[in-house]
Amino acid sequence: MQKMILIRFGDSTLKGKNKKRFIDKLVAQIERKIKPLSAHFKREHDRLYVTFEASMKELIIERLKTISGIH
Repeated sequence: MQKMILIRFGDSTLKGKNKKRFIDKLVAQIERKIKPLSAHFKREHDRLYVTFEASMKELIIERLKTISGIH
């Protein structure tokens, strides 16, 4: 069974002209942490949708908790 998490970039509105660079770095960090867990990503505007197997839910959530700047 597939599950999905919506990740929003919380402080991105405060970044001004650096917003794109800030979001790109956050996405790269997220991918580095959870891509080895066979997660798939879809980026739309200032949101990232992560699709994964239900059995990996707890592990993915624990890894995402270590990344600041996301909600």
